[in-house]
Amino acid sequence: MLKSWFTCRISYRKMDETGHEVKAVSSYLVDAYTYTEAEARIIHIMNQEINGTFEVVNITKNNFAEVVEAADCELWFKVKVSMISFDETSGKEKTSNQYFLMCADDVQDAYLKTQEYMKGSVSGFVIPAVNYTKIEEVFPDSEGERQEMDLRSKGFVPMSESNLNVDMETGEVQEDEEESEQEVESTITVQED
Repeated sequence: MLKSWFTCRISYRKMDETGHEVKAVSSYLVDAYTYTEAEARIIHIMNQEINGTFEVVNITKNNFAEVVEAADCELWFKVKVSMISFDETSGKEKTSNQYFLMCADDVQDAYLKTQEYMKGSVSGFVIPAVNYTKIEEVFPDSEGERQEMDLRSKGFVPMSESNLNVDMETGEVQEDEEESEQEVESTITVQED
């Protein structure tokens, strides 16, 4: 089974510039084997990214041959690349399309980055379309995320999310002083006959 890229649309509430709470919808890209895994991954990621409640409103499987990231830009463009090959049996040129998701500053930058990326290609190619997408961020699968999701499924949570008071050097659970005093007061009651 091959991994695919899935666009996940998330609906949530956020504060606008005027301080009012407004509804927002954002698109993110994750790689996964199935829709179920894509949903589990995006829920896990959004629990860390968004304060408050959110809803996964749509998951769409994409046909990206490659996702090409760049550190210096934030916009994502879907680039259609037509691969041109020669069919020796029929004697005709044949084209097959592939789609790439390129991180770039604008349409021209995405076009140039695609040309650079395809330079080592064996066959000729043409770039017939470059389209801006509303994808805000791409989350490729990582071993660390996979381990954390596995631990969470078994009931473990990071200490930063725990309400326990734990001594980080010894690992011992310590009671809050207020709670222990209240417990002592409630357990020491004398009954007089």
